[in-house]
Amino acid sequence: MMLTAAYFDESTDDSEMGHCYTVAGYLGNLCDAATLDMRWKDLLDKYQMAYFKASEVEYCAGELRKYREASGTEKLTQKDKDFKNKVKTEFVDLICDMPDLTGISATILLQDWNRFKVDEPELFAKLPSLYNLSYQLMLMEAGLLIGEHNANPLVPKEQHALIRPVIDSHEEYEPAFMSSYPVWCKKNPNSARFMLPPFFESDQTYRCLQAADCLAYEARRLVAGHKYAGEGYQIRAIITLTRPRLGVSNEPHRRVVVYCACGGADHETSKHVCPI
Repeated sequence: MMLTAAYFDESTDDSEMGHCYTVAGYLGNLCDAATLDMRWKDLLDKYQMAYFKASEVEYCAGELRKYREASGTEKLTQKDKDFKNKVKTEFVDLICDMPDLTGISATILLQDWNRFKVDEPELFAKLPSLYNLSYQLMLMEAGLLIGEHNANPLVPKEQHALIRPVIDSHEEYEPAFMSSYPVWCKKNPNSARFMLPPFFESDQTYRCLQAADCLAYEARRLVAGHKYAGEGYQIRAIITLTRPRLGVSNEPHRRVVVYCACGGADHETSKHVCPI
């Protein structure tokens, strides 16, 4: 079996009144992942950046702060905005040039999450943490995609794939997530069948995780703009499939799939599709 590249990161609103909590990333061809890593490094070197973080680039902060016209002010000048957009576009275009990487994401709408916590405290107590639930939903989708690939009669056995997820390290949440992973595997056998246990790396040193951070940031902002889609769900998780051209608008294949997160079985997920 081939080992499939899989890199995932999370993004959330900075404020306490935030809209979304998103986990997102890519899976696919290892050759494309290696190419992405090398070309990503070339772009980092071009702009003398140690790492790429989407939330910092958006405000010309962090590694881009040295390029700001007036570094002592909060407001970006038009020149600052044009420059950060240029940098961001180059990195996003690089991701789009990887033909065999598929972007996926899972997002929890925080308004629903908090309302459910108040309205159904007993049921809420049985849910995983926000971090665990988001990653579990995203891994569920990734595992099902690989399962579909392996079940395709046109795919020879030597091209069947396994996933080894690489997740951005998080000192606070890692232990609880890994302790819950075997339970998740038992509840979601279809998704877990071709999945190896995840391991954790820093997104400041692992360049493919920086690409995952970029997708997570953009997916969260996209979902926030559609936060009232699918009214009637108590808890909603958004899976955004952006294949084959990530981040390109006005393409008929792009859609938001709204999943009702109702407990676990990977073959019992209801959904609502909203075009974007």
